[in-house]
Amino acid sequence: MDYNEEIDNNLKKIESILQFTKGEKLIMATDSYSRLTTWNDKITNPKGKKLEEFVASNHLHVINEDNERTTFQSKRG
Repeated sequence: MDYNEEIDNNLKKIESILQFTKGEKLIMATDSYSRLTTWNDKITNPKGKKLEEFVASNHLHVINEDNERTTFQSKRG
């Protein structure tokens, strides 16, 4: 997902993919630039809240394991 783009636009794209693959098994990976305590982050930001609602309303499953090693770390998070 593009950091500067509104998450709603990205969620519409994902929704199109879900409709196209309806009934098929699908694994999707993304860097959403959203923060969410569900994913073991310390905070939930507005993008994270929208993504969390999207995941729940589409009956999707997030697989993100809590780990001491992060894939990215800076002063911002």
